Amino acid sequence: MVNSTRSAARRAVDDRAVEATAAPSSRSRRPASPLEEIERQALIEALKMSNWVQKDAAELLNISPRVMNYKIKTLAIEYPRGRRMVDVA
Repeated sequence: MVNSTRSAARRAVDDRAVEATAAPSSRSRRPASPLEEIERQALIEALKMSNWVQKDAAELLNISPRVMNYKIKTLAIEYPRGRRMVDVA
């Protein structure tokens, strides 16, 4: 039983690795639906509010940091380059 469970888990990981390498780069992909665009804008706004700290932005949106990282990758959100400014108001 344990060996079959391990084998199934390994196959699932291998399948995901193949899918990830076969899929086009997520950074070049544009959101396909209006819902994805709304989600993308919400993530960007939360990241701006948290000074681009993923953990803090995830807390604002009430999602886990892992989900935040996944969504950043799949929705092709890039961090701004250069110096980060924080509005103090």
